[in-house]
Amino acid sequence: MMSEEDVFYLAGEPSPGLCVSVEDPSNPRKWDQKDGTGSSGASLVYQGDSLSDFTVTLHLWTQDHFSKWDTWKRLLVSPARAGEGALDAYHPRLAMLPVPIVSVVVVDPVSPKRLSPGTPGLHEVKIKLKQYRKPVPAQSKPNGSKDTSESDVIKDPLLRSLVDKVNELTGKK
Repeated sequence: MMSEEDVFYLAGEPSPGLCVSVEDPSNPRKWDQKDGTGSSGASLVYQGDSLSDFTVTLHLWTQDHFSKWDTWKRLLVSPARAGEGALDAYHPRLAMLPVPIVSVVVVDPVSPKRLSPGTPGLHEVKIKLKQYRKPVPAQSKPNGSKDTSESDVIKDPLLRSLVDKVNELTGKK
């Protein structure tokens, strides 16, 4: 019985055979590092999200898989005209990212390759994909770090008691 992870969807069409891996999908970021002259450290300016490169690996072994491959591989053909080329994509590994990957372009489809002689008929197909996403403005500069768990709470008990005492003496709450 196949699970949701056993199929990779491209342009809404399920992959033939078995999707054995979706390698290294990610949400890479672009950071511009500005080093200070004569100082340690640097400032960072967020320059937006980069695009993910990843590989999908399929295994084919039955005549039905190869028949479906003959139809499905048309999705991997180079775009004929400008504006074509991006395809909807779905796999649970893509959907689990903080920013899900939903559209891709085909970078390099590799022909099915027969695996070792010990596995008669088993072929592997590797398809290199790149995330597609139109550019949108994005830039920010961090100004220090923040502990989001309890950012306004002083954790050291001695320091907390001293701050409380100063606030009591100055009338601050």
